[in-house]
Amino acid sequence: MNSTLVAQRLKQIAVCIEELTPLLPLSAGEFRTLPAHFRLAERDIQLVVDSAIDINNHLILGAGQAPPDRYYETFLMVEGLKILPHSLALRLARSTGLRNRIVHEYERVDLHLVHRSLPAFLRDYSEYVRIVRKRLPR
Repeated sequence: MNSTLVAQRLKQIAVCIEELTPLLPLSAGEFRTLPAHFRLAERDIQLVVDSAIDINNHLILGAGQAPPDRYYETFLMVEGLKILPHSLALRLARSTGLRNRIVHEYERVDLHLVHRSLPAFLRDYSEYVRIVRKRLPR
């Protein structure tokens, strides 16, 4: 496992969490009407999930296993490595669906859904960062 790369990705996630946190007190209307808010949220959500997937793949490779083809499954494999608790792994895995809708614009992104998802998203990825940081060599 490339600990330096994992640490860099964790830092990226932490920066995005810091950028997203000021959006939490906004009402859904305020969030939707200011493009700077929802564009920041969309981009940071994508960066957070992509960084976590990259970390997951490094952890999986470090355990001598082949990473899965689907992003969702990387979180479940990291759970299988006894790194993430089951409930957190499932919640994080589900965030890949939001990431895919944002990136691939499968449908027009529901800004209400993005806004409503922020508190749990930030809580779960903050926990992810804490857990993975503990696994890095000092």
